[in-house]
Amino acid sequence: MPNELTIETIEKSLTAEGFSSPDRPAWLDRSYRDPPGFWQEILQIQKNRFPWPPKSVPFRGYDFYHDIIGRNSGRSAPDSPPAFLWYDPGSGWQKITYADLGVQVEKRAAAWRRFGVQAGQTVCILHPLGIDFLVALLTALKLGLVLSVLPPEGRSFMEKRLENLAPDYLATDEILLTRLPAWQNRILPRTGSGEAAAPEKGNSFLYASGTVAARLFDPASETPHVPREVTSDALYLAPLRDGMIALGLSPGRTVAAPGFHFLETQPALLLAALLNGATFLHVEPEDIETSPELLIRYPLKAIGISPQVRDILLKTRLPAGSFWKFWFHNPAESGDLHTWTKFVSALQLEEVLTGNLVWNAAAGGCSLFSFRRPGQPYPFVLPSAGVPWQLRDMTFRDTESLLDFGILSLAVPGLPDEEPRIMPTLLARSHQEWLPAGAAVSGRSGRYYPRPEVLDVIDMLPLDVYFSIVENVSFSENTASFILLVFTGTSAKAEEATLGRQIRNHIIKEMGTEFVPDRIRFYPLVPRRNTEGGIDHTWCSSEFRNGGLHRKSRHPLYQSLSRLREYLYA
Repeated sequence: MPNELTIETIEKSLTAEGFSSPDRPAWLDRSYRDPPGFWQEILQIQKNRFPWPPKSVPFRGYDFYHDIIGRNSGRSAPDSPPAFLWYDPGSGWQKITYADLGVQVEKRAAAWRRFGVQAGQTVCILHPLGIDFLVALLTALKLGLVLSVLPPEGRSFMEKRLENLAPDYLATDEILLTRLPAWQNRILPRTGSGEAAAPEKGNSFLYASGTVAARLFDPASETPHVPREVTSDALYLAPLRDGMIALGLSPGRTVAAPGFHFLETQPALLLAALLNGATFLHVEPEDIETSPELLIRYPLKAIGISPQVRDILLKTRLPAGSFWKFWFHNPAESGDLHTWTKFVSALQLEEVLTGNLVWNAAAGGCSLFSFRRPGQPYPFVLPSAGVPWQLRDMTFRDTESLLDFGILSLAVPGLPDEEPRIMPTLLARSHQEWLPAGAAVSGRSGRYYPRPEVLDVIDMLPLDVYFSIVENVSFSENTASFILLVFTGTSAKAEEATLGRQIRNHIIKEMGTEFVPDRIRFYPLVPRRNTEGGIDHTWCSSEFRNGGLHRKSRHPLYQSLSRLREYLYA
């Protein structure tokens, strides 16, 4: 591939007018055919933006710490752009420069080394997105650890994933020990409390190409509790590409994505900012609801808008058009273009560029990006640059689709023979672009809903009732909801409101708010059993959809049959 790619070429070729489908950029098609050449050009663009060259060389080795902290720490003037900018409801806006961030990381690294941490061991970071998460992430990369991340959510949610990950260490707050007592001897020390740890400026680690640098959980996978290996190549190159191409970032620019799904985006989204010398701005949706003007306090080169934040901002007349250069959303989360159009009008974004990004951190970064069009949102996407891809048949997923429709399969940099991975997205051709045509997994917002795991958690409750979860798909809106069926039997009248609250609270405690069913339906019946003696969930689903449960709960014959089942199951 000739060395002709520039950031100006990229930005110009990805900017389109109106809804007409522009020609796909020639450099993008070349990137699919010649990934090594593409990545060399991307790294050359990055070299030209910094006074010092990176240590990383594509498909040879990657020094995350040097390329993030070492290359940016020279910008240490008081007015230099920060690495991380966050809002604290108690003390207001806080910021940290790359240089000061390096000092904190060196102190944390010294404390971890004294604890016995060695390169190649696995650490799971259980911090919410914030300064503690950032310091732990860069410390792990400086020391050459295999990193994993989890949000500190429900007890069962964390325990199941930690059991499969089997990390050597946890980086988290000690308060979490009340929920994870079995892991108390693996909690890594933190600096800043008690005796201060002296910085230890040892050399940062160089991850060899093809080695495992992370083991991340994929919420779009049908096994979301099983970690997936991420090579050093994918962990470095994909965020570098996404920050530069998908987000348009450069040193000093600022990006934010409040309310975006933690496991879907992290650490890829944060690394996309840091590897490009940009500023990552973090603010919680709850604080935006109280003070919407937080999102126009600083000019933003790129901002991701989740459905939650969209709905908050729709209640305001926030004049964001003068403060945002580009906003994006995940089309898998919400295909309601009518509501997004109202959002554009309410925030005066008619002249602001918009686009679509679909993240899969367990595959390195973005799986899909898009052209940028001013004004109205649109549904079209493009497979991410630099990785070969194809559409797979919906039935035989190891076979290429013979139609312009199928399941997206992407090669992951650094895996043997660029091993492809199936993404959860169905795509249909639309001229030079692709239209997301739904999810290839049973779930919500493009993410798998782990019904067996949720049912196991509900079964922990000491209740003499039966449960099943049914997926209800709305084809008109391309969305799915999940309904918990509660079979209370015929022996006693259940207090439905109290029981419903008890179930919801238990799911939140053990799994997290994300996994609460959309609705709960109660039936004074006993469900059919399968041949293994468990609840026949196929029968439950079929009877719910055809209205059978509603009719049978009111028919004397089926009431008698349920009483017989109660006797047999006792």
